[in-house]
Amino acid sequence: MEDDIIGIGWSFPPHFSKTAEDGAGVIMHTGTEEIEDSLSVLFSTQLGNRLFRPDFGCSIEEFQFRAVDSATEIRVKRMIENAVVEFEPRIDLHGLDVDLSELPEGKLRIDLRYSIKASYVKENIIYPFHFENDTL
Repeated sequence: MEDDIIGIGWSFPPHFSKTAEDGAGVIMHTGTEEIEDSLSVLFSTQLGNRLFRPDFGCSIEEFQFRAVDSATEIRVKRMIENAVVEFEPRIDLHGLDVDLSELPEGKLRIDLRYSIKASYVKENIIYPFHFENDTL
C-alpha cells in the first residue's frame, strides 16, 4: 500500500548492483529512503537548473557569503519550507530548523521533521548541505 502512494525511485546518488541475485542494474528505493532521496535532490538542485521545471529546487548556495543573522535564517527556512511544501506532496511538514553556525565554512544543517501521508509515520531527516565552490 505504502509503495503505491510513495512510489519507487532510483537511489540518490545513483548506485548500481553488479550481481544477478540483487537484480543487476540500478538500486531502487521506496518508503522513507525514497522520500529522503527526493528531499536530497530538492535541496541540492539550484533554481533554474531544470529546463522544464525552472522553479524546482532550493538555491541554498546563494546564502553562502551572506551575513549569518536572523534575517538570513528566516530567508533560508522560508525557501526550504516553500520548496518542500510545493515539491514533496507525499509528506506533511511538522518542523524545520536550520543551523547556520558553520555557514562561513560552507556548511548548513537542515533538520526537517515530517510524517509520511500514506502511513502517518513521523520521520526526521538531518541534511548536511555542503557548499562547493569550484571557482576558487
